[in-house]
Amino acid sequence: MAIAIAIITLPSCKKFIDPHPNDPNEIGKYCRLSTLAVDTDDPNRIVNITYNAAGDPISMKTPVPVYQLQFDDIYFKYDNHGRLIDYSIFFPGVSYPDFEHKYSYPDHQTIIDSFFNSEYTTVYQVTRHTLDEKGRIIKSFIKYFPVPSEGTIIVKYDNRGNKILPGVVYDDKINIYRISKTFQLAYQDFSMNNPIAPALNGYPASILSYNEAGLPLHYQAEPSLPSIHLFFYTFFDLKATYDCSDSSSGQHYLK
Repeated sequence: MAIAIAIITLPSCKKFIDPHPNDPNEIGKYCRLSTLAVDTDDPNRIVNITYNAAGDPISMKTPVPVYQLQFDDIYFKYDNHGRLIDYSIFFPGVSYPDFEHKYSYPDHQTIIDSFFNSEYTTVYQVTRHTLDEKGRIIKSFIKYFPVPSEGTIIVKYDNRGNKILPGVVYDDKINIYRISKTFQLAYQDFSMNNPIAPALNGYPASILSYNEAGLPLHYQAEPSLPSIHLFFYTFFDLKATYDCSDSSSGQHYLK
C-alpha cells in the first residue's frame, strides 16, 4: 500500500527516500498536509488542516467562512482506537451537516459507511466495504434509500499498487491521500501514486511540482474541465503546503 519514508543526510540538505513500499501510512509520520490554496492566494480563503494529538486530521476550514460549496467546513471524529467514525461536511454558519458519513467496524476486514444527506431525515446510502490484507478497499456493496436499490463495486489494483481505472495513468510519486489513513478512507483512494491523466472522472490533469518527499505541491486543471477535484474541492489551480519533520528529533526539513 503506502510507502515508508527514511531520512538520509547529504552535505547540503536532508531529503526523504521511499524504501518500504509495503508500509501504508509511514509518510504520515514525517509529513502533514498543512494548507490547500484552491484557486486563490487570499489567506482568508485558504483551507487550513488541523490535527489531534495522535496526528489525525480533525478539521479542514478557511479562517473566514466562504459561502461557496467548495469551501464547506469539513470535520473528522475518531473512536478510542483511533478509527474514523464520523466525516461531516458543513455549510459555513449552519449547525447541521450537508453530508455526513458514519463508520463502524464489525471486523478487521469490514467497514460499514452510513451516508446521510441533509435532504433526508434518515440514512441515504449504506456501503459495506471489504478490505484486503493491506487495508485497501477491494469491494463495496451499496444499498440506496429511500428508493431501495443496490449495487456492488469491485476494486482492483495493479502491480504498482494503484487502483485500476480505464485509461488512467499515474505518476511515480507519493499519493497525497497517503498523508493520512483518514484521507484514504474518506476519499476512497488507496493508490500508491497520483493519477495524472487523462483528465476524466474528476482526476487532476497535471501536477506541476512536488516537494522533496515526493508529495504534490501544485495541481493545474485545463480550463475546459471544471469538474476536476481533490478532497472534494473543485478547482482549476490548487497549491498544497506541508509540515515535514523528523518525528524523533522534531527537526523540520521540508515545506
